[in-house]
Amino acid sequence: ACLLQLDPSLGLMEKIKELLPDWGGQHHQLQGFLSAAVFASCLWGALIFTLHVALRLLLSHHGWLLEPHGAMSSPTKTWLALVRIFSGRHPRLFSFQRALPRQPVPSAQETVRKYLESVRPVLGDDAFDRATALANDFLRLHAPRLQLYLQLKSWCTSNYVSDWWEEFVYLRSRGSLINSTYYMMQDFLYVTPTPLQAAR
Repeated sequence: ACLLQLDPSLGLMEKIKELLPDWGGQHHQLQGFLSAAVFASCLWGALIFTLHVALRLLLSHHGWLLEPHGAMSSPTKTWLALVRIFSGRHPRLFSFQRALPRQPVPSAQETVRKYLESVRPVLGDDAFDRATALANDFLRLHAPRLQLYLQLKSWCTSNYVSDWWEEFVYLRSRGSLINSTYYMMQDFLYVTPTPLQAAR
């Protein structure tokens, strides 16, 4: 009898009952049922949210990438066990899609630096100086506003690139076949590669 009087909600169900409208004495049991349903729904939602956040934090760990092949340290074993516990026994293909960490937005300076580094081997000195001047103008005039837009978009989506990539790289093409970016699908049997490093 003592166990039946225990309140697992620690008084929250009574608080929920107070917020519900008073329908009279005969509906007291209905109020109890509704408050229990609201409490159970909130508890379930909090549990799902906690598991989601824990899984996102676990999937943000990259320490296992730096370990030598075949050797697994104790922290990595612990991390792997926790991922298996939080992911369930039979996860589906896209079941972790929303739990993946957000794609970080690189700074405009870093992007421009990598761009200039990538075009340096293929441009002459004059063309590279012009590209550098244009890049500096871009950083000064347009980059802050565009970087702000990109930051705002990254807060609304898990990957700020994927929808633009699908639309502008794949779906905007009016060709009969989509351009393939997969090197394994290219047939180089009858193609003589160029000796120029920049062209390769």
